[in-house]
Amino acid sequence: SWAAETFGSINIPRVGMEVLITFLEGDPDQPLITGCLYHGANLPPYKLPDFKTLATVKSKEYKGSRANELRIDDTTSEISIALRSDHGASAINLGYLTHPRPSGGQPRGEGFELRTDRHGAVRAGAGLLITTEPRPNESKHHKDLPETAERLATASDQQDGFATQAKELQAQEAGDQDDVAKALHAQHQGVLGSGPANLTANEFPEFTEPHLVLASPAGIALTTPRSSHIATGEHLALSSTGHTSFSIGKRL
Repeated sequence: SWAAETFGSINIPRVGMEVLITFLEGDPDQPLITGCLYHGANLPPYKLPDFKTLATVKSKEYKGSRANELRIDDTTSEISIALRSDHGASAINLGYLTHPRPSGGQPRGEGFELRTDRHGAVRAGAGLLITTEPRPNESKHHKDLPETAERLATASDQQDGFATQAKELQAQEAGDQDDVAKALHAQHQGVLGSGPANLTANEFPEFTEPHLVLASPAGIALTTPRSSHIATGEHLALSSTGHTSFSIGKRL
């Protein structure tokens, strides 16, 4: 066991468990429970030897039937790990995803899954990057986003360039676009950051402000059968190097 003042590990035996007892220095007045044993009435979480590649730490709800579990699956070529709670069927699944092995273990995909039947929230107070830009084998630091920052810079430059042309052709009043340009530049700098990484302090320059960045080299699709609402307290900038299309079923 691992024990210290207010930290360590603890697993308190439940009523009905068979325990293994030793005696400190052979003293019958100093019994010590050193473990719990499986037997015919207390069976392991998974049938043996059928599921010999599964290792688990599984608890059971006190005066209930639900469970929490940390399960490690070392099946050849299909390794995975799962942290699960029966409350809301909430789980983090990593690796080679399958249905439960006792139920056949049919494949469910590869990678990771964070799921629940209840509410979910992703919260990052210093900034959040959600991206499909690949970084094989953790080859870069976790906030690395040069491709994303370059696309934002290109879009900002395009906004400035078209605004300048519009002013030259007297299609836009001088200064109309200045606030937008400043805001886009500030946002870009807030995402990209400045200065070199400080490896000693494990600090990297990106996200000097708590922006949310969505990025993909293939595309981003947003859809809902109901309504969508985009609200901004300052400026709204849309940039495309190709066509921009609006398809409207009723009124614009």
